[in-house]
Amino acid sequence: MLTRVLFSGKNQCPANCAYCFAKWENYTPQPTIDFWHDNEMAEVVYPCCDSDIEQNGTVLSNLWEKAKTLQKLYISISTKRSINDTTLKLYKKLDQFLQDNKKGFIKIGVSLTTKYRIAEIEPGTAGYDERRLFFGKLQNYGFHTAIIFKPILPFIDLNEYKEMIHDYSGCNYFLLGNLYVDEETEFYRVFIKNKCVLESCAVSWLPRHPIWKYVEQPARLKHIEEYINSCNGYVFFSDIDLIEGMIKRS
Repeated sequence: MLTRVLFSGKNQCPANCAYCFAKWENYTPQPTIDFWHDNEMAEVVYPCCDSDIEQNGTVLSNLWEKAKTLQKLYISISTKRSINDTTLKLYKKLDQFLQDNKKGFIKIGVSLTTKYRIAEIEPGTAGYDERRLFFGKLQNYGFHTAIIFKPILPFIDLNEYKEMIHDYSGCNYFLLGNLYVDEETEFYRVFIKNKCVLESCAVSWLPRHPIWKYVEQPARLKHIEEYINSCNGYVFFSDIDLIEGMIKRS
């Protein structure tokens, strides 16, 4: 079983997604990547904001340090942006080192929630066509890639998800996840309140174990899962399971 370390950055996420559930104060007390000085068993690194790797040069150098000392290291990045070529080349150099030494790899996933309403729902992110071009670039670089349908939005037509799955038919790996909600937001009041069933769960991978509410939609996730399977794709519901699935099929 792989272990996971979430490392927090110094800058808040620039995406400005309307549905964002994460309160920044839940992340800032988290251990930085230096936490590994006391925890050499960490195997999967999950940055809470991928933009921080580009904005903070010490992160990548620390990743290199750990790549040389840990027996196994998998770096899991998910993004709604296009990462520039300079940074991609730096990622690929580290990725190649990990693969050549049979230590692990870097996974870069493209996150999608909607095809037609990005400007409304995710105003600080790349457009749909830009994400498709970026995904192709990731494949050309030889990265392990995935499509991240997280969160699944309850008000987006299922046919729109099918369109996105079809658009990314060259991808084998898909990660699905529920929509977590912050009841204090305008997004919740407009799109979720009195329209969806909410459940609660403790977030185990944050030390404070905050209780977050999420939209319960098992039938919807099952429908999307079955469609992906019919297109010969693999479906996962956690990042750890996704990485383990990639390891088995590498």
